Amino acid sequence: MNHAITASKTQEQLHRFLGMFSPHFSIPELRFLGQMLYGIQAARDVKLSCIGRALDEPISMKKL
Repeated sequence: MNHAITASKTQEQLHRFLGMFSPHFSIPELRFLGQMLYGIQAARDVKLSCIGRALDEPISMKKL
């Protein structure tokens, strides 16, 4: 299966899961939780540097 399709399905499932917590957290907190959970799942590690690489965002790793 294509990695992009798998990633989008995973993010969609994670978004639906986080919908249960939306009354308890603000939007930035939910976004943070979603990115952290996705990064942990994608990197299969809890180190911030590994999560940052798994998210593949344009920010430099020195900012983490």
